[in-house]
Order: sequence, then structure tokens, then C-alpha cells
Amino acid sequence: MVKAGSENAAIIDERVGVRLIDRPLLTVAQAAKLLQTDERNVRALLKSGRLRGLRIGAMKIRRKELDRFLEASEGYDMNDPWNPKEFTVD
Repeated sequence: MVKAGSENAAIIDERVGVRLIDRPLLTVAQAAKLLQTDERNVRALLKSGRLRGLRIGAMKIRRKELDRFLEASEGYDMNDPWNPKEFTVD
């Protein structure tokens, strides 16, 4: 859920009332929410090795890892994580 009307809008995990951006470990679903994509895409990124995770019960992704991935992937089309392509805006 995105809180509207705030310059610092954050995605909130309604079950525990914590901003996802503040959590050190995220589930695949939470990471997908932050990346504004679906779980299938996050799992593909994990399988391709572009995004690193760890298994503690279920798969988890460190928040710092999401930051690293976003920084490394900037300027690339990651729809096919096995074959990322640079893109330009027309």
C-alpha cells in the first residue's frame, strides 16, 4: 500500500505496520512490491543470479541487496534477466 498525500510516501506492510524500506530482510513478495513488479520476475532475477537471496525458511532478500541490484541494473532492460540489454529513451 502506498500512502498518498505524502512527499515521503512509503510502501507499508499492513500486517505489522512497518515500512518495507526499513526492513533488513524481505520476502519475495515484499521485494516484488518494492520493485513494483510481480513475484515471478523477482524469482527469475534470483534464478539468473542478478539478484542474490538467502533461504531462511523461505527465500529472503536483504534490503541492501535490492539497493545493489538497482544500482547495477540502472540503464538496462531487465525483463529477461539472463540477457539484460542497455536501453535508451526515445
